[in-house]
Formats: sequence, structure tokens, C-alpha cells
Amino acid sequence: MRSLYQRLFIRVLLVLLCSFLILSISLFPQLYRYSERQTKLMLQRSAERIASTIVLYFETSTVPVENLAEIVRSSAEETDAEVLIVNLQREVLIHANKDRFEEVFSTYTYAPVRQIESDFPDRVAKEGLSSEFSSLNGFYPEACYTVGVPVHSQVNDSLYGTVLLSTTSSFLNALSQDLVVIALSSLGIATIAALLLTYFMARRIVSPINAMSQAATAFSRGDFSTRIPVTGSDEITNLSKAFNEMAANLEKAETSRQDLITNITHELKTPMTTISGFINGILDGTIPPDRQSHYLQIVLMETKRLSRMVSQTLLATRLSSGEEKLVMRPVDLGEIMRRTLLGFEDAVNRKDLSCAVQIPDSPTMVEADEDSMVQVLYNLIDNAIKYAPPRGHLRVSLRRGGGRAYVEVYNTGVGISKDALPHIFDRFYKADSSRGINKESFGLGLYIIKTILNRHNTDIHVESEPGVYCIFFFDLPLV
Repeated sequence: MRSLYQRLFIRVLLVLLCSFLILSISLFPQLYRYSERQTKLMLQRSAERIASTIVLYFETSTVPVENLAEIVRSSAEETDAEVLIVNLQREVLIHANKDRFEEVFSTYTYAPVRQIESDFPDRVAKEGLSSEFSSLNGFYPEACYTVGVPVHSQVNDSLYGTVLLSTTSSFLNALSQDLVVIALSSLGIATIAALLLTYFMARRIVSPINAMSQAATAFSRGDFSTRIPVTGSDEITNLSKAFNEMAANLEKAETSRQDLITNITHELKTPMTTISGFINGILDGTIPPDRQSHYLQIVLMETKRLSRMVSQTLLATRLSSGEEKLVMRPVDLGEIMRRTLLGFEDAVNRKDLSCAVQIPDSPTMVEADEDSMVQVLYNLIDNAIKYAPPRGHLRVSLRRGGGRAYVEVYNTGVGISKDALPHIFDRFYKADSSRGINKESFGLGLYIIKTILNRHNTDIHVESEPGVYCIFFFDLPLV
């Protein structure tokens, strides 16, 4: 199986090759034609310069043959061409190149060197500047690119002959080869660049993926502490952040699971030990018959406590998983609060609490699940009474404002420490670490409240001053 790096490199290379092929097909002919035009222009300028020098040589007698030779020599060297000076009978008077111009001019006798069988000189004489790619009907052993210009008299515009400059096809072939070399060199450089670029790109992509793979392996062993380094601001970075968030949630869930097991074990251990001890005492006669009824009452209370804990645990699980269905409909929140408060009349009287109830007389309609609201208010009021001191103060209020209903439950008493505030809505959390203030509490009431209100798209808040007061409050939209 190919690695991600290999797949990336192959894809980048294929894209590069395709791009290069398309670019070559579209640009190479244009570059070749451009080079051909530049060659023609270069030959034309050299031929025109020789033609004008010939006219001056014949008509003014101010240009010595040495100057003409120098012009021919420089033109031949600049263009790497064969220079032909041809008369009107297509007879070559001078045939020179960069290697043999001195010999030609030192022995020049105005006698024809050779006849050109091609009609190309005639066309040049008749039409002016012309060019063709041929051997001039066998004059050259191979095809050449030839440019010709006519030689006109400056006196009467009569025609002396033509000047032809020819360069072999090897010149253009060499030019084509140079273009191919440049193209292949560019492709080689681009390939190396693609290799390096792909390497760093693959490394940038693969490193987080490898880290995720290692982290996932650690997760399978139950270790959720692994995190992926986050750098940059691209999609891989976002994926790394999401992975780290998932890891944090898994770690939190694992911690909650372990805490759940620990708390349930602790909560079950105490009543089970009590029940087991008292029943064994009755069975083995340690507890006398006249005291057995008393201890059986204690066993009964512990059994009921276990039943309540199991019921609350099941309710919390159903709420958090969504199995507990909520029936949302308009309900009178004020009426629910009144009914719930009536159930605590004896508890308020036993602790001699001063109780203030502030609920509007007119209905306060909200969209909610009625049974769930009863559960929320019951747990809040029950907690307020439990943790309020004898002859303390309890206040339950409902007010309307800004299209929402605001509920507050206040009590004086021990309050909640600042360290405990962030955790009081966690499952099985107890602010009283000794678990001695309220042995009836399982640490699920506030968790159930928060879960219910979250499913109503709202939240619960708390303020407290240790040793002075505690107040819980939430709000719901009015209908």
C-alpha cells in the first residue's frame, strides 16, 4: 500500500507533467516561429547592409574593397551564414563565410564562381525582400534558410543583382534543441521543486495524522491524556483542535465514569453495611427482641434510601441520554410553584423557618414539561430547606419581565464555597466532602435540575456567600 507521501508526490508529478505538456504544446511552436522571425530579421539587416555597401562601392568609389570585405566578414560572423553576392544572371560573384572571406577577397577577379539554378534570386530581384527554406536547387548540399535582398542603384534605381544570406537548417535545429534543453531543464527543476514541496506538504499533513493514530491507539488502551500539537490556521489545524476537544471530552467522560462508579460504590456501601450489620445482629441474637423493631425501622429507612438513589440515578441517566421524553406545552409556572410549596409545609414548620413567597396572582404561562418543572422546583426548595439553619429564612419568588419568567429560590445558611461553585452541578458531587451535613443527599439533585433546564434551552445559576446565604435562579420564555 502506497504511503500518503507517495500518493501526493505521484499526483503532484502528474499535474506537473500534464501542465508542462500543455504548456509545451502551446508555447513551443510560438517560440520556434519567434526564433525564426528573429533569424530572418537578423539575416535581412545584414543583407541590406552589404547591399548598401556594394552600391557605394560601385557608384561612389569612396568605399575600398577592404571595407566591403569587412562588412561581409562581420555579417558572416554575426549571423553564422553563407554570404552570396549574385548578378542578374544568377551567377555568384562572391561566396564567402566567416572562415573564407579573406581568401575570397584577396583573389577576387569579378569572375562568376558558380551559377544558381534556383529562380530564388529572380524572385528577390522582382519582388524585393524574400526568404525560403531550400537547397537553392542543389546549390547547397542540404536545405538552408535563405534571405535575399535586391541591390538597387542610388542613381537611376537600376538593379545590380541580389545579396543572399543562408544559414543551414542545423542552426534552427540547434535552436530547437536549445529550446528542448531549456524545457527539460525547467521540467527537472520543477520536478525537484515538486519533490521538496510534496515532502514538506506531506510532512505537514501526515505528522498530525500520525499523532492522531498514536493518540487513538492510546485511547484504545484507556489513556485519554494524549493531545496533538496545534500549529497554523488551516484545515489540519482545525482537525487537530477538534481531535483535542474530542480527547478532552473523552477524558472528562472517562473521569465521570470512574467518579460515578466510585460514588455509587460509596453510596451503596454505607447503607448496605448498615442493613447487613443490623440483620446479622437480629439473626445471631446480638440485638435483643425488644430492640429489634427499632433496628428494623432503621433497615427500612436505609432500604428506602437505596431505592431513592437508584431511582434518581436512573432518572439522571434517562435525562442525559434523551430517553426521558419531555411533553412541552403551555403551563402556569406560578401554579406549579404553589402546589410544590404546599408539600413542604411540615418541613418548614419543623425547622421554624420564616418563609417569603412572591408569586403573581395572574397566571405565568411558559412552555415546559410540567412534571419536569415540578422536579426542578421540588429539588431546589428541598435543598434550600435542608441547608437552611433552624429559624433561618427561605424565599421563593417568581417575576415577569422582558418576555421571560424569572424564578429564584433563596435560603440563609452555610452557603457554598467558591471552590465548590463550579462543580455543584456535576453528577454525584457533594460540596460537603465529609458527607456529614446531609446524609440523605446523593449529589444528583442539582445535576438533574441542570439537565432538565438544559433540555428546556435554558440554564440554572447560583450565587452564594459562605455562612450567609445561597440563591439559585433560572428563567424561561413566556408564552
